[in-house]
Amino acid sequence: MRSLALTLGLLAGMTLPAATQLPPAKPAKAPSDPTTYRREVFVYRGVGRRDPFASLLTSPELGLRPEDLTLVSVLSSPDPRLSVAIFVQQGSNRRVRLRVGERLGNIRVTAIRPREVQVVVEEFGVARPYVYRLRTTTTRTGEAP
Repeated sequence: MRSLALTLGLLAGMTLPAATQLPPAKPAKAPSDPTTYRREVFVYRGVGRRDPFASLLTSPELGLRPEDLTLVSVLSSPDPRLSVAIFVQQGSNRRVRLRVGERLGNIRVTAIRPREVQVVVEEFGVARPYVYRLRTTTTRTGEAP
């Protein structure tokens, strides 16, 4: 058994004679004709037509976005019905006062806390929560805010 293992080991380590060895592989030749890609070309003559990439919905149809509002003040009360959140609508600088349960476009106020207001934004049948937080402003002692 031991001699069989030695014989197999010696045979495995031997190289074939030069006559029986295979010649080295030749590198593959590059194709003589380059590959041509054919693509469709579209031409849009926009003279007198609308921009095809412009949204079909106008701003009022899109509704109010949460990013369009900034929370500027919160009047909180232990009774949630008496708490009021004051927002500023960007672009028009219009102030809006909202209480819990009130809506502004697609935004509904769900909770008013001393430093934040929680709302639900309903877009295309999907409701997602959004939280507005009051920005803190720091002033040095002796300076006007």
